[in-house]
Amino acid sequence: MIASKLRPRLFILYITGMVLATLFDFQITDFLTARQHSWAIYCETLGEAPALLFTVFNFSIVCAYCRKNKSLIHFALSFLGSLISSMYAFERTFSYHANTNTLPLSLPISIGFSFILLFICLRLSGESIQKYYKIALACIGAAISTLIIITSIKLLWGRVRYRQLAADSTLAFTDWYIINGPGQPMHASFPSGHTANAAIIMMASLYFPKQKHWLQPLLYAYILLMAVSRLCVGAHFLSDILTGCAITFLLAEFWVHKFKVSIWSKNDQNNSPLPAHPQTECSI
Repeated sequence: MIASKLRPRLFILYITGMVLATLFDFQITDFLTARQHSWAIYCETLGEAPALLFTVFNFSIVCAYCRKNKSLIHFALSFLGSLISSMYAFERTFSYHANTNTLPLSLPISIGFSFILLFICLRLSGESIQKYYKIALACIGAAISTLIIITSIKLLWGRVRYRQLAADSTLAFTDWYIINGPGQPMHASFPSGHTANAAIIMMASLYFPKQKHWLQPLLYAYILLMAVSRLCVGAHFLSDILTGCAITFLLAEFWVHKFKVSIWSKNDQNNSPLPAHPQTECSI
């Protein structure tokens, strides 16, 4: 997913950032939260939706593939995944704007959105569905494994957020390398879920190999914007966002290689993101 020449640079950037975080984690967030940032609040409330809705699209691609191959059980399971992802996306987004139960609003919107995407994907040609199937599987695998691993580390680390420190003087700041153990569920600073979630969007470039040379910089900019916004609202520290992003990138690379998704550069003559595959049974 990441160009070979960028991997060592990103690794060096991560190590450098973690060294800075070890020394100045608290000070960096403290400096950035000194002023109100309305754009950062906007990113917090809507920032998780793009990657989650992208996951709904990937489930819809798998649904279309299973429908073409007459695998009704896998079709039903894939559509259930689409519905769950859609509900999670809208419920998370609406929950930032209302203190009451938002399920009556998010449920019909989620169902409608899932059906619309499924309808669109079913109208794709058989060749396109075949071509995108393994990309969709890799994206789904990365999204689910990222959610599981990020949530598990959050619970294990139990790191207090900056804004919780500001609101409660009895809480104490801890460095990123200190494991506090399971505590209150709200003590979930390390690593950043929003940033890890945003990094999933980088996999969208797999669908557009010919446009990857200009699309990937835009996606990197989106990830950077989301990461900085988490610091500005006092939700995370530098080490949180760096680790969240690194976990997603590593998992994305794993799933891309697992499903043997070909990554074509703009100079490749073959513009297809996948080599030719024979028609096979649906497997998810």
